[in-house]
Amino acid sequence: MLNPQNSHHLWILHVFFLPAINQDHCNFWLKWNCHLIDSINTNLKSPTDLRFLGETEFGVYQDDCKGVHPDIISRYYGVHGQPIMRNQHQSGTGYPMGKEASGDEEDGLTAHIADLINQQQQQNVNEGVAFVPSHRSPFTGSKDEAVVL
Repeated sequence: MLNPQNSHHLWILHVFFLPAINQDHCNFWLKWNCHLIDSINTNLKSPTDLRFLGETEFGVYQDDCKGVHPDIISRYYGVHGQPIMRNQHQSGTGYPMGKEASGDEEDGLTAHIADLINQQQQQNVNEGVAFVPSHRSPFTGSKDEAVVL
């Protein structure tokens, strides 16, 4: 008798089943992260143990591209063309051996790339008002809601 086109039916499903689904998900997640992995490389460690050991040895991972659209990452961080062959001790940074880039040069390059990305993405920016659907109860009052619950 469930009608998926009826907003009342969908709202009732959310009220009754969403908390149970979320709790099942959390229970699975906790158990999964504690199960032992039997492998030559893991030595019967759990995912939680492996994460802790990795953070201890290599530090906590920080995603530099968090929130950046994958197309932008591919365009500006991808490797394009044939690899350039370099002699020993050549880094390919364009600086002579023993000379490092100054902070000012790196900041200027970063600002230039950020400006370039902003200009290219301006066509995708919508500064108008966005419609947000209502998440309120579809019933007209608490009396109607109480009858259903």
